[in-house]
Amino acid sequence: MGANYNTIFTFLNFKDFIPPYINLCLKTWKNYLQNKYQIIILTPENINDYIDKNFYNEKILNQFDMHSSIFCDYLSFLVLYSNGGIFMDADTIITDNFNTDLNLLKNYETAFFSQNNKIIPGFVMSRKHSMLFQKIITGYEQIHDLFLKKNKRITCINSIAKESLFNGVLLIDNMISAYQLETQQSDTASYAGYKDYYFTSKYSVEDFLKRNKGITALKNSNTPVRYKKMSESEFLKQDILLSKIFRVLL
Repeated sequence: MGANYNTIFTFLNFKDFIPPYINLCLKTWKNYLQNKYQIIILTPENINDYIDKNFYNEKILNQFDMHSSIFCDYLSFLVLYSNGGIFMDADTIITDNFNTDLNLLKNYETAFFSQNNKIIPGFVMSRKHSMLFQKIITGYEQIHDLFLKKNKRITCINSIAKESLFNGVLLIDNMISAYQLETQQSDTASYAGYKDYYFTSKYSVEDFLKRNKGITALKNSNTPVRYKKMSESEFLKQDILLSKIFRVLL
């Protein structure tokens, strides 16, 4: 029941310019994954090239703010339904080749990472023409305005996807395998905790790498604005954990 997951998609759409540290994230992908995976960067200009025209609802796409995380999730479902593969948020750091546990996911039609039995958006693997994604995409037509206005990403994806889960779909506990979320790093669930962890020099790269299992999700919305404006070279000179991580990996 194997599936071919040799393509990785991500979506870049920033209102002004791509924060240079996001490019540093993508460079870690190339370091560890490009020999085994084709990495495709989606933009507003090329997304139509990767969406099945028979399963395209322009009204729904136009309903979303293209800069929102909910739009990114919706786009990921459309692209994976049409092509199959892996979709990752661009603000993700890869620290190693995908490990054995992740390879086991190939036995399933669709796989999400989860925490406390809730789907965590930001990484998903799927076969082409996944029955689950067909149901989810249709479900997006029923989204309440509340989700769109408040951009409650986790609420949105769980309210739609969890109603449609069936055999062949894997929810893998991220606390056990593969997906290291920012919420696992110290007390980073809050905005203050996130800044304290990644944007100070209090924590060591060694500890980060010891706890990391290959994939670490950042939270671009919580990154202090001044760091988003720094060039790659300037960012790499900073005496903060995130800069140190990139210096070690790159």
